[in-house]
Amino acid sequence: MSSPFALLQDGVITIRREPLRYFFWDHVQEIRSSCKTSLHHALDRYGILTGGRLDQQSFRSRLDIIVDGEIPIFFHHEVGERLQDILDGDTLRRIISSYPDSAIEYVSRSIKDVLADTHPQGMVSYIIREQRDASLGFYVGFLAGLRRELFPEIVQAFELFLRDRDWGLIEQARRTCWDKNCRLAETIRQIAADMGRESEEEIKARFTTQILTPLGLDVPERKGD
Repeated sequence: MSSPFALLQDGVITIRREPLRYFFWDHVQEIRSSCKTSLHHALDRYGILTGGRLDQQSFRSRLDIIVDGEIPIFFHHEVGERLQDILDGDTLRRIISSYPDSAIEYVSRSIKDVLADTHPQGMVSYIIREQRDASLGFYVGFLAGLRRELFPEIVQAFELFLRDRDWGLIEQARRTCWDKNCRLAETIRQIAADMGRESEEEIKARFTTQILTPLGLDVPERKGD
């Protein structure tokens, strides 16, 4: 779950607390119907639901408690980012340099984020290891866009988790997602290695055939391509 409030630089992880605070405030105030169940699950663990609805006064008074309580999961996203080396920084920089603002860059970044989350030492593994009930709800609730498409297993597993409280289901979802996105990342790395040797159209065709189409993501390229 990439964010502007967690930064890994020169081996040091820095958490920017104030942007994180605004992140929680905005996302909780504007809960989408698709993530209502998961976010309400998390908020209920912090005692800020009344009759199944958000208690605004309680939320305001406990926002700092929530932020401080959830900082560790964002720290572990950066740990996963640092440790996963399948889709490495050099590969991503080559993609960004050759295909800026394109579907190739967008999908590659999203896969890199999901790999950081699902790495054995990443965010989701930490949530599972520590059995952080509220954090799991926040993770599923905040998962959106392409990252949600790349990690559908967690959404399905969370629905079952609410019934059985079986953390093994969440671990199975993590492993499945990790394995799948590792394969995608390896394919991207192979394609990126041929940039400069193959034409731009050949690279785009390979990326579409080997990455986008299998994911059901025939994303249109930026204007002018």
